[in-house]
Amino acid sequence: MYIFLEIKNMSKNILILGSGMVGCLIAVELHKNHKVTVIDASSENLKSLDSYEDIKKIHRRVNFDDMSELEIDKYDLIVGALPGSIGFKTAQKVLGLGKNYIDISFFPEDPLQLDALAKEKNVVFIPDIGVAPGLSNLVAANYAYNHSINFFKCMVGGLPKTRNWPFEYKAPFSPLDVIEEYIRPARIKRNGKEVVFDPLTEIENFDVKNIGTLECFLSDGLRTLLHTLDIENMEEKTVRYPGYAQKIQMFKSLGFFDEQKIEVDGQSITPREFTSKLLFENWKLGENEEEFTYMRIDMHSDKKKFQFELYDDTKDGFSSMSRTTGYTCTAVAEAFLSGKIKPDAGVVPPEYLVKDKSAYAFILNYLSNKDIKIHVTETEL
Repeated sequence: MYIFLEIKNMSKNILILGSGMVGCLIAVELHKNHKVTVIDASSENLKSLDSYEDIKKIHRRVNFDDMSELEIDKYDLIVGALPGSIGFKTAQKVLGLGKNYIDISFFPEDPLQLDALAKEKNVVFIPDIGVAPGLSNLVAANYAYNHSINFFKCMVGGLPKTRNWPFEYKAPFSPLDVIEEYIRPARIKRNGKEVVFDPLTEIENFDVKNIGTLECFLSDGLRTLLHTLDIENMEEKTVRYPGYAQKIQMFKSLGFFDEQKIEVDGQSITPREFTSKLLFENWKLGENEEEFTYMRIDMHSDKKKFQFELYDDTKDGFSSMSRTTGYTCTAVAEAFLSGKIKPDAGVVPPEYLVKDKSAYAFILNYLSNKDIKIHVTETEL
């Protein structure tokens, strides 16, 4: 099903939808080898690319009913870096136009619903290709295919190095997308069966060398893994500083994340929109503020225990979450455009990309070359 080739990379035309913190990094990285166009409704986001004159910037909303300005037919690949709230609809439109699509947005819908459309248009859609979901899927698949693991637990999060009250947190993307993590039911696997928990539950503390004590809680990050890999026990947890989950649970229980509109002095607004506006400045990462991303994946087979650890921090003006998410995406984009991976048409979850070990090695080497620290251990049970 997958063919892996070592061929010389040729410059391609790429359209990137969105130039937020992660979209900006993706554009900067891909423009080193390709012709890149970026579209964004935010002039402020596009300003971050001003120093890159060879990146074409288009200041407008993505409107797939009028694509004349974009000359959509000329692009070899479209990369999505938009908020999750419009991610599924955007993917549907892109595939309907007959374009290959790689996406990092964390939309609530099941991407496998678009498989028939992608096959009909003879194009490839690779969803969820960030750090988690994304890299975590690749790790799960590598150990499932090669070691028959029966337990998979991913703990992942990005945090500021300086802990400022009250949240001790900074958002690497839209606050609305962060809030979505706290209201979306967390689907996990227990004893071979899919079960659903409230997010922010099953809180546990754990210690990390050179970082200290962190907490983690259930979140809905397994995504396609629930249906594609036969692993008896699987869960994903979001990592924060201790005490964070309890604070967010208070906001949630008071209705701050509700979507039903309320009237305030004659103005109609949803509590979630209001909360997002308030949190935007509090959660916004300062220009010189340092942060880090940590991911630990514990896996068991009948005979061995495996641990995959990733650590990264701010480098070259980009946050660690932008780097770990964006570089995973660009690694897969480069592998796809160069022919190192050649998946069949349809929706291709990240875990399907590593059925050949060379693809997995290529992506991990790509991340290591970006100075993202990865440490793997293996012990006998």
